[in-house]
Amino acid sequence: MYRKIELRGRQGFEAMASDAGNRTELSVPDVTQFRFRMEICNVGAISVGRVQMSPHRALAGVVEDGEVANLFLMLTGERVVDDGTTRVHVKSGRIVLQVGWNRYEAADADGSDLLLVRIPRHRLEERGLDLEETAVTFGPAKPTMSTHALNAVGMAMLRERGRHNTTAAPRGVENALIELVVGLHHESLGYGADSGELCGSAYTRALTLVRAHHSDPRLTPTVIAERLQMSLRSLQRAFAAHDTTVASQIRRLRAHRAAVLLQEPAYARTTVAEIAAIAGFASSAELRRALRAVRGVSPSELRPH
Repeated sequence: MYRKIELRGRQGFEAMASDAGNRTELSVPDVTQFRFRMEICNVGAISVGRVQMSPHRALAGVVEDGEVANLFLMLTGERVVDDGTTRVHVKSGRIVLQVGWNRYEAADADGSDLLLVRIPRHRLEERGLDLEETAVTFGPAKPTMSTHALNAVGMAMLRERGRHNTTAAPRGVENALIELVVGLHHESLGYGADSGELCGSAYTRALTLVRAHHSDPRLTPTVIAERLQMSLRSLQRAFAAHDTTVASQIRRLRAHRAAVLLQEPAYARTTVAEIAAIAGFASSAELRRALRAVRGVSPSELRPH
C-alpha cells in the first residue's frame, strides 16, 4: 500500500499537532510557514518512506511500537537528538535510529529531508544485530556506498509504488533492504559487510560469528576459536580486555532472541522448551537461568497476557 500526506501552514500544523495528541509535543518557529510531506509504502514486512519537514522541535513522548526499528537516513539538513543524557548532532548521510516512536527529543534547525526505513526489530536481531533501545545513531560515521545504495533502493521503491500502488513489492527488494541495513551495521563496527570474519580485531571478528550464529546450539568458544584459527586462550584474552567473555555474549544474544520470541503473538502457542531450542539453548531450564541473569525476568513474565 502506498500513501502520501501533505500538510502546510497553520491549519496543517494544527492538524499534525492534534494527531500527535499527548504522545509528543511539536513546536515550529513560524506556523504559517510550516510544511510536512510524507510518502510511505510497504515492502513486505518493511515500510519505506520519505519525510520532508520544515524547521521544528519535537519533545520525547510515550514510546510506541517498541518492537520496530525506525532508521532515518538524513538526505539533507541536520538533526540534534537528545536522549536524556547526551546530545547527538546527526548530519547529512548519517542515520538516526529509534527503537519505537517518540523516544527522543529532536530538533531540525533548517528543516530536513529523510529516508525512513521501518523494520521489525526481530528481523534484524535474527541477523545478529544487537539493537540497544537507547541507541541514537546507526551505521558508519560518514556516507558510504551502502548508504547511497539504501537511498537508491528506497527511493526507487517509492516511485514504483506511487505509480503502481496495486503492484506487489518483489520479495527480493525486501531482502535487499535488510541486507543493506545489516551491511551498514557491520561497517559501523569496523568490518566489511561481506568479509566480517577476515578483518578487524579478534574481538570484532568473534562478535561477527556470535551475532550470526548464536542460535546454533553447537556454537561454543572452542568452535569460534577454531573458526578464527586462534587459540582458545587468545580468544578469551580478547574478550577479557572488553570486560566480558565469549560464553556470556552467546548467552546474552540467545536470551535476547528468546525474549523477543516470547513476546511475539505469533509464538503464543509455542512452548518455552521449543523457544529455548530455537534460540540455541540446550533446555528450557537453561533459558530460564539466562533470562533471569540477563533480564531479571522469567519466561512467563514476558508472555503477553
